[in-house]
Amino acid sequence: MTAPLLARVAAKLAARQPLLIVAFGSSTTEGVGASGPERSYPSLLPGELARLAPDQPPARVLNRGVGGEAIDEMRARLQRDVLEEDPDLVIWQMGTNAAMRRMDPDYFADSAAQGIAQLLAAGPDLLLMEPQGGPAMRTVRHSPAYRNAVRALGRRFGVPVLRRYDLMHRWGRRYDAPLVIEDGLHMTDLGYALLAQATARAILRFARAGD
Repeated sequence: MTAPLLARVAAKLAARQPLLIVAFGSSTTEGVGASGPERSYPSLLPGELARLAPDQPPARVLNRGVGGEAIDEMRARLQRDVLEEDPDLVIWQMGTNAAMRRMDPDYFADSAAQGIAQLLAAGPDLLLMEPQGGPAMRTVRHSPAYRNAVRALGRRFGVPVLRRYDLMHRWGRRYDAPLVIEDGLHMTDLGYALLAQATARAILRFARAGD
């Protein structure tokens, strides 16, 4: 059996100790598009974890999403907003604003790699969340390059990646209700609810064994 990719989370779960999670990213972490802050995916995540692992103590999730930020702005506040909290797990959503700004994909990947190295050196587990697959992203030339960059970073650093790009395409075929609001970018309550469910499942899966 392979070792869990989220080893610190696995240890906390085994000891029945509460998890401290920081959700880090931009507008779809902050919850832009939701009907209220309680409908953002970080706000919904503790309930989803409790539903899937009812024998565990409640997790605490801190929302550190700031709308409009790309990789360099996030790196600038990584120490203050994330590492000073000493979390067990960081969920880092990245790549969408890099694509929307037409940032060079190699520059994005290099900057993200520096941030990931800084984060992992401090000790928390890391789950990367790749760019979304909404209509606005599909208008960006070469948008899959940013998705692929996040996946490559996961392989390089040995950290799991939540494949949100693929998930959103799958959800779009399954649900009649919209997953994104009129701007084609930010998620609806349904989109955030589905994202919270998928994130909770991923956390528990990657904490139990490697993928």
